[in-house]
Amino acid sequence: MTAAHYFGQIIAQPMKHLCAFIGLFLLSPVAWGQGGNPAASMIVAKTIRHPDGTRSESVRDPITRQVTETTYGANEVVVSRRMYLLNERGQATQGSIYDGSGNLVARSVSYFDEFGRAKEDRLLNVRGEVFRQTVYEYGPDGKQLKPRVVNFNVQTPTVKPATVDFTQVTPPPEGAGTAQPTNGAAGAPATTTPTPPAEEAPKKSFFKRLFEGKK
Repeated sequence: MTAAHYFGQIIAQPMKHLCAFIGLFLLSPVAWGQGGNPAASMIVAKTIRHPDGTRSESVRDPITRQVTETTYGANEVVVSRRMYLLNERGQATQGSIYDGSGNLVARSVSYFDEFGRAKEDRLLNVRGEVFRQTVYEYGPDGKQLKPRVVNFNVQTPTVKPATVDFTQVTPPPEGAGTAQPTNGAAGAPATTTPTPPAEEAPKKSFFKRLFEGKK
């Protein structure tokens, strides 16, 4: 069990079950094809769909020794993004955790002994303060004992999903949607000559109409 296991349980209490699952999946050597598996030399992309409708997309690059994981909510909004650096054994040595808006919220650092076994994990907030330390110990038979966890009284980070504002509507450009007449050349405004009103015949005077009616 590593830093991500415990980080998932405290970084976002409302998503406790989700983050714990993410951490367990992300840093598991079996999940990433370690231990001599040929898949360890290939770029691996995985998508995990969770029962609550969320999903996690992970990419492991053995060349750059990086793992990137993005978690999306049920509404397709980014919940969190994690980036880990791996050692030659494929173990995460340090990582950065961002919320849905891309803000750095925490870091993780892991240490291993000469046998490649987890020795200590440290979780730090953005101030560089360790808010959780996990120490691993092993029995005479080499089996891992129950980890010793120490929580420190400092600011604990939280993960906030990205926000989407559907109330902001951008108005169309001025004149958009209004057909502009053209006169031959495309885009050129049409030139029209107004038609003069028809000339009216001069009205006859009363006396002229009177005498014409007597003819």
